[in-house]
Amino acid sequence: MNTTMNADQIAHLKSSLTRDASLPFNNTVTASQLDALDEAREYDAASTYNFLFAELMIVKYAVGRGRCITIESTPSVTLDSVDDFMDWAIGRYPAFAEPAYHDLYIDPVALVWDGDR
Repeated sequence: MNTTMNADQIAHLKSSLTRDASLPFNNTVTASQLDALDEAREYDAASTYNFLFAELMIVKYAVGRGRCITIESTPSVTLDSVDDFMDWAIGRYPAFAEPAYHDLYIDPVALVWDGDR
């Protein structure tokens, strides 16, 4: 898998995605969950940035597996493809536009199914 992330990060992400496969509940990122993501973006600490990345990858994983995810924002947004997710995520969290320590471009579905390659 071609990514800028190191092997430990990949293993941790794979484990998290497998554990959180049913998230987000009811195929919805609630307004309060979105506020927590936005707060993590603004806090400017490694731990909150890691949290933001992990939560975004959970949403991307759900969309990549064919689920439509609604983001409770004003206006509400429905993500029904990985391209829609990426447009929304990069637009809202532009720090992820360039792959670096956190690679938002990684395919989480392939990671979970083929991550040992």
